[in-house]
Amino acid sequence: MPEDQAPKKPVVIIEKASPSVMRERLAFRRQLAETDRISRLEGSLKQGRAEGVAEGRAKVQTEVARRMLQKNMPLSDIVAMTDLSEADVKRLAAEEKA
Repeated sequence: MPEDQAPKKPVVIIEKASPSVMRERLAFRRQLAETDRISRLEGSLKQGRAEGVAEGRAKVQTEVARRMLQKNMPLSDIVAMTDLSEADVKRLAAEEKA
């Protein structure tokens, strides 16, 4: 194999940086890590709020269904008005009777 066609070894370049450049890079990495941490916390907060809203909505729907059961309203009306499943409304009805 001719020399000009021989596989070439990779060249590794080691960069020597001044202390000030190293401090800048370190500060940048720390800032990036902090930004990532804040983003994760904000995401968790949004998820927690959404879960709290869903939980509150479910409690209201359940309470409305209980009141409708106490008024002896038809099961189909309770399901339609509260968006609870028929099984959930039947479970609430059984709890009311107990």
